Amino acid sequence: MNRFIHILGTLLTLLLTVTADMQAGEINLPARFTRITSASQLKAGGFYVIGGEGIVSGNGGQFALLSNKRKGSSTLKGIVFANEETLTVSNLAVVWQFVAETEAGKYTIVSAENGSFLNTPKAGATTLEASSKSKTLWSVTASAQGFHLQSNRETERYLGMNGGEEPYFGNYTKNGADCHELQIYRMESTALSEQEGSAGIPADGTTIALYANRHLCDAEGNALSSDGYITGKEEVAPDAEVPLWTVKHEGDGVFFTLKNTAGQYLGHSLLPVAGHTRWAVKRGHIVTDEATPRYLCFLNGFGTRPAEQTHNAADVRLLPVGQTPERRIEDGVATLTGTWSARQLQAMSWDGIAATDAAGISLPRPLLPLDGRPQATNSILYVAEADGDIIPQDWKFVVACEAGGSSCHLIRNAELYDRQPLMIDREIDYAAQQVSYRRTAPADELWNTLCIPFTAKVPTGYRAEKLESADNHELVFGKTEVIEADFPVIIRATGKAVGDLTLTAHADGTLLPTNYENTPEALRGTYQAINVGTSAYGLYFLNTDGTQFVRAAAGSHLAPFRAYLQFTTSGKAYDIRHRESTTGIATPSADNNAATVYYTLDGRRAANIRHEHPVKSFPRGIHIVEGRKIIVSP
Repeated sequence: MNRFIHILGTLLTLLLTVTADMQAGEINLPARFTRITSASQLKAGGFYVIGGEGIVSGNGGQFALLSNKRKGSSTLKGIVFANEETLTVSNLAVVWQFVAETEAGKYTIVSAENGSFLNTPKAGATTLEASSKSKTLWSVTASAQGFHLQSNRETERYLGMNGGEEPYFGNYTKNGADCHELQIYRMESTALSEQEGSAGIPADGTTIALYANRHLCDAEGNALSSDGYITGKEEVAPDAEVPLWTVKHEGDGVFFTLKNTAGQYLGHSLLPVAGHTRWAVKRGHIVTDEATPRYLCFLNGFGTRPAEQTHNAADVRLLPVGQTPERRIEDGVATLTGTWSARQLQAMSWDGIAATDAAGISLPRPLLPLDGRPQATNSILYVAEADGDIIPQDWKFVVACEAGGSSCHLIRNAELYDRQPLMIDREIDYAAQQVSYRRTAPADELWNTLCIPFTAKVPTGYRAEKLESADNHELVFGKTEVIEADFPVIIRATGKAVGDLTLTAHADGTLLPTNYENTPEALRGTYQAINVGTSAYGLYFLNTDGTQFVRAAAGSHLAPFRAYLQFTTSGKAYDIRHRESTTGIATPSADNNAATVYYTLDGRRAANIRHEHPVKSFPRGIHIVEGRKIIVSP
C-alpha cells in the first residue's frame, strides 16, 4: 500500500511539473538561448538563463547572468556575458529550470547544475541564495525593458543585479539595484538525435540502475525520487528500492544487455523480459537495437521514444551501484565505508560514539536530518572536502577533510558542551569565532579548574590564573588575560559576571588531538570524565572551597573540561597562593645570588640553583623556573 501511495504521489508530481533538477550532462551544453519578450513564452520545465545590465564604472554598462554561486553571505554571483539577442551558454551554473507550481502564474526556479532552489530566506532583506532545502515561489511579469521577478514573500522587492568588478544578484527594492528589469533567455529545443550525447557503455559486469532528472526507474518503469540515494560521485546506494541490472557486453562491445539477478533482461518497454534484448550507444545516447532505434530518455517519465519525439527530453543514464555500506568502530570513532543512503545515515546509532568519520565516502544528495546524533554532546562529524557545500547550516561540529586526512578544517561551528566528553583524533583548523564553550557561572565566586581546546580571552567579570611555580606543597598561580588552548587554569567570577561563563575562539587556530596520556605537565587538563577507583596515588582534585588541591578520594569524579594535579609525591594537599603584581606575593627575588627552587614537570623538587648558573647546568628535561617552562636538551 505504501509503495502504491509513493508511486501515485510521484506520478501526480510529474503531471503538475517537470522534475526540478538536472545533473550536468542531462542537458547538453554548449546550447543556444534566445531572449523572450513575454511571460507567455515561459514553458514549465524549460531551461533558461536570467541576465541584467549593471554599472561597472561611471556610466559603462555590464551585462551578467545569474549563477548559483555565492558571493559573500547574502548574494549570488553574476557571470559577465555579452548582451545579445541570442547567447551560446556552456556554463551549467547559470542555467535555471522554471517549474510550474499549483498556484497559477507561480514558479520555483531550480538550478540545472545541482537542483538548488533560487530562494529569498527572509522577507524585507536583500538575501538571495541557492538553497538545497528551502524554496521560494516567484511570479514573472513583463515590464517595459524586460521582466520583473518577484518573490511571493515580497511586495516591494524584486530580483535585481548590481554591476562591478564582481557583479552580483540579490533581492532589492527598485532603488536598491542597478537593474531590476531582467532579461530571460530560453534554451532552444532540439531532439536528442540532433545533439551529441555523453553516454557510454559501462564496464562489463558493472551493476547499474536507470537514472534521470533526480529519479530512478522502478521495476514497472515508473519514476521514483532518487533524493537521498545518489552520492556526489554519482553512485546509487544499494538500498534504493529499484531493480539493479548487470551490464554484459556483446558484439565486440558495440552492443550490451542489462540483466537482473533472476536472469531476466531489461526489455525495450523497460520491463523485465525473458527474451534476449540488446541495447546500443549512438552519438552518445542509449538506443534500442532496432532497425529504427528508439532513444532511452526521460520526458515526463522514463521510456523509449522515436527521435522526433525527444524534444526537451533528457538522456537516461546508467549509474553504477555502490558497495555495501559498512561501519567500523575503534576507540570511539565510527569509520564509514561503502555507499550510504541518506535514510541509512539518518537511522545510524551514535550511542557510545565520539565521532563519525565519513571523510572516506561520498555523501548522498540531499541529506536527511541525523536523527540518531545526540544534540547536547560534543560528537564530531568528519566529511570529505567535496561534500562540504551540502552540509546543512544548522548542523554542528562538522569537519571537512582533504583526501587522506592530511588537512582538516571546521566548516560548521563547534559549540562545546560542558561536562560532555570530547575526543579529537586529528588536527582541525578553525577560524576565529567558530569554536565556543559555555559553563554555568561558578557559584559564590569560588575558584574552579578549566581546560579548553582553543585559545580565548578571559571575559569581563572573571579572573583566570595559570600555574607559575610549585614550592614544597604550595602552588603559586598568576593572573592571565588569555586562556591558552589545552593549558589549564583556575577561574572564578569576580562579582561583575553577567550570565554564564562563555568563551569563544578569538583568533584562528588548530584543535589538537585530545590524548594526554604522555603529557608531563603537573597541572593537567582533561576532556574525558575521570572516575577514581580505590587507588588515586599522585592524583589531586581542587577542593570545594577552591583553596587546595587535595588527594582524590576513592569514588570521586572529575567532569570533562576540568584540570587536576598529577604529582609523584605523597603529600595530602597542595595550598594555592595567588600572585599579585601590586603586592609582590610569590614574586621571585631580585637578588641574583638568591637561591631558586626548580621543579620537573611531574612535580618533583629537583634542586636549588642561583641565577648566575647557566641553563646548560640543568639536567636534561623540562623544568618550571619562576613560572617559565624551560627545556634542556642533551
